[in-house]
Amino acid sequence: MQALQAHLATIDREIQNKKQWIVRLTALQKEDEATRAEILTQIEKLGQVAEKDLAPDEIDYFQEFDWSQALKAKMRSIFHIGEYRLCQAG
Repeated sequence: MQALQAHLATIDREIQNKKQWIVRLTALQKEDEATRAEILTQIEKLGQVAEKDLAPDEIDYFQEFDWSQALKAKMRSIFHIGEYRLCQAG
């Protein structure tokens, strides 16, 4: 009988310890989830800034670039294409 009561007391202590660990781990999980949410917010903001900075309407595709003539020369020599189609021109 004493052996069973001692074993029961040991099991009760183990259960209590595990409950305390669950509380600690739950708190750590909540901290990690909050940190994750902050990081996702930062990523989203950076994405919005990048999209704004790289807005296509800010680039004039009809202008000549430094590499435009070299590209046209390759287009003629390799692919035997004289000019771009209208929808490809800019």
